[in-house]
Amino acid sequence: MRGPLVRGDSTGERLTRLLLLVTVFVICALLFQWNTQRHLDRLKAKETIHDATGTLTADQKDALLQFSRLFKEEFGMEVRVVVTTQPLEPPAPAPSIIYLGLNPDTRQVVLQVPPLAARALGEETLTALRETHFPPYFDDGTWPKGLILALSTIWNILLNQSAAAP
Repeated sequence: MRGPLVRGDSTGERLTRLLLLVTVFVICALLFQWNTQRHLDRLKAKETIHDATGTLTADQKDALLQFSRLFKEEFGMEVRVVVTTQPLEPPAPAPSIIYLGLNPDTRQVVLQVPPLAARALGEETLTALRETHFPPYFDDGTWPKGLILALSTIWNILLNQSAAAP
């Protein structure tokens, strides 16, 4: 029996055509899946990082996204970074979201962490991150580096605290 898509004079030719047809369908399915995942990653990036200043480079955004993925995988917390030129309006605190908002023009820093993370970090660290960590980076215009270092500091403390816990 010969179908309209698998024509051939011999069984071997029909089998080869059928295998090629299946291969084309598998490749199309894989490309569709890859494209869909790429679009989902872009949407996730927009939810994670909002830079109204346009200052963050692609590499810096990638580093922030990597931190976000690590926080989600290791601690079940999402990271939201907002950089704006408007006054910051922090969202209502959430039990699983680390919110870090910056306004480089006014030097405003808003850091909200979930209660368990706040306890692990300690009030002294949180105060330092909010009040003394960013001013030198604002002064010399390298606040994106300060942003990444702040998340790195939070990550290292939380990782050490979770490793020390029984």
